[in-house]
Amino acid sequence: MKLSAPHQHYTKKEQVKANQTAGVILSGNSLVLQEVGRWTAGDYTCSATNTQGTHNSNPVSLNIL
Repeated sequence: MKLSAPHQHYTKKEQVKANQTAGVILSGNSLVLQEVGRWTAGDYTCSATNTQGTHNSNPVSLNIL
């Protein structure tokens, strides 16, 4: 299944919103976190939807030591 826009990123079951001031950048299909701390730790997923349906990625864990 080929998926296209829109792509959405989630953490803690909430959609990640772009916020350049906070260092959260959504560029194309990528999520860029420029500034990380304990508040950004957690599992991140990507969800893509097209006419064939919706696909959710496997989670990626961000651990802050």
